Amino acid sequence: MRKLTLEQIVERLKTLNPTVTILSTEYGGCETKLKCFCNIHQTVWYTKYSNLAKGCGCPKCLSEKIGNALRKDFDILKEQVKEVSPNILITSKEYVNSHTKLDCFCTIHDVSWQVSASDLLASHGCPKCASIKIANGRRLNYEDVKDRLSVISPNLTLISDEYVSAKDKLKLHCVCGNDFESTWSGLSQGTNCPICSLRLMSGHHSNLWKGGISILSQYIRGGLSSWKNDTEKKYNKKCAITGEPFNEIHHIIGFNKILEETMQISELPLHPEIGYYTREELIHLRKINLDLHYKYGLGVCLTEDIHKEFHKIYGYGDNTPEQFEEFKNNYKAS
Repeated sequence: MRKLTLEQIVERLKTLNPTVTILSTEYGGCETKLKCFCNIHQTVWYTKYSNLAKGCGCPKCLSEKIGNALRKDFDILKEQVKEVSPNILITSKEYVNSHTKLDCFCTIHDVSWQVSASDLLASHGCPKCASIKIANGRRLNYEDVKDRLSVISPNLTLISDEYVSAKDKLKLHCVCGNDFESTWSGLSQGTNCPICSLRLMSGHHSNLWKGGISILSQYIRGGLSSWKNDTEKKYNKKCAITGEPFNEIHHIIGFNKILEETMQISELPLHPEIGYYTREELIHLRKINLDLHYKYGLGVCLTEDIHKEFHKIYGYGDNTPEQFEEFKNNYKAS
């Protein structure tokens, strides 16, 4: 094949690769690297004519081309992740490629973290999901549990004489004298004696102190697991207004109203610290409160933004079913 001249190369590139300007003043053959100028990125680089003839641009052009080839449509990616892990919300505003870290939120554990799209599509959950999955995957025996408990919670003694699985209840004794039950899954993640934990949180030196009611409210809320689970099942873990994965469970009847009624029914005084209540009284308060929750009906699953918008309009406390119906109708009409 006859060797091309520099003039012929320049002429051909006007059609084959018009974004490139040749700066070289001579050409020695197909192995010669030509000095080129990119009209798009204003960069100078050297390359062979064979590469230019294929449409190759400067290094920046190549980088953009590769990036565009790897980049998926963001909406498609979100749909794919929703199918694989419906409890994960992608909160990042843009997507670059499968290896770029995305901001994500786990609706199960209320955890925000960063992870690549490739890991999301491989069903990797949040750090807590991963640790639970690993913990549940490890088969421990009774002696393993006993030894590990002595390290993570030396104040606790194992009363149970057998260990079945991480999700089965174990009987425990605390140095404070309290006997209680918990799963190994909970213990391994920091669960401790409930009475000791409540006493540590209560009192005037606690940053949660609000005349005693704040800590008591927090404790009573901890007994609503079954009510929350039933609410999630009712709405299939989707926002009742948008159908998106939910973040919050909204009380149709204000929680403060139910708490006030709980105290009235129990006929117990409001102590300055939760430690003044006996274990039996605390359990009794939780039961009354849970029964009242079921009496007034299940809650409503909402996204975090919609839940905040509701309370921004109607405030916190003393909320009613009428307020929610009005809010829902106005939201759908807007």
